[in-house]
Amino acid sequence: LEECGRYLETIKIYENKPADTIQERTDTDYLSR
Repeated sequence: LEECGRYLETIKIYENKPADTIQERTDTDYLSR
């Protein structure tokens, strides 16, 4: 559940940015965890 919350937080932070930026960022964050 904690990881899910972190994922949603990341989406909320980047929801105002272009989709490719969001995808890039979440992919990087996911791999670095």
